[in-house]
Amino acid sequence: NVLVIGGGDGGVARELGRHDCLESITVVEIDEAVIAASRRHLPSLSRGLAHPKVKLIVGDGVKYVAECAPASFDVIIVDSTLAVGPAQGLFSPDFYGHARRALRPGGVLVSQAESPRHNARVFAEIHACHAALFGAARVFPYLISVPTYPSGLWSLLYSTVSDTHPCRDLLDARARSFTAEQRLRYYSDEIHRAAFALPGYVRELFSATEQD
Repeated sequence: NVLVIGGGDGGVARELGRHDCLESITVVEIDEAVIAASRRHLPSLSRGLAHPKVKLIVGDGVKYVAECAPASFDVIIVDSTLAVGPAQGLFSPDFYGHARRALRPGGVLVSQAESPRHNARVFAEIHACHAALFGAARVFPYLISVPTYPSGLWSLLYSTVSDTHPCRDLLDARARSFTAEQRLRYYSDEIHRAAFALPGYVRELFSATEQD
């Protein structure tokens, strides 16, 4: 069972819908206008919201996570905008704490973590917050290419309540088969592993936060 906070454009739901093993996909989007605009202008993305396993809720994701029962989800994905304005609550320690509580044993939280180049302080603070909640050895930052974001390089965090490792436990042959079957244009097993190989300047941000 997967929870998506944000994601009103339907892109995350579309990609999750490729995985037959999922039982349910709950999408909580605060802005109904985002959903309407995506359905009108971005049909290739918004079709993900029409998947039969998707339950779409228009509401406050911060409030939803705070009120949901413990151990409700196997995966929580935070598909938020930048850490300003209405989205600020999605970057708070309280929100991350509630999200951890909502994960089942073995669960994973994936959240965007800002730009390690243009917003290094926020990136380091988010990492430190996750490390305090999950344990530093269970938090894995990774980098992806997003041409429409500042610098084109963006970060996310993969945080787990178990000893699951995003690279050690990757089944390469299965990933290659899935990539071929789904005709994916970006993801591959090589891209997956490379995303977790961090440049030195990113690792230095963690050290600076620990010293502070």
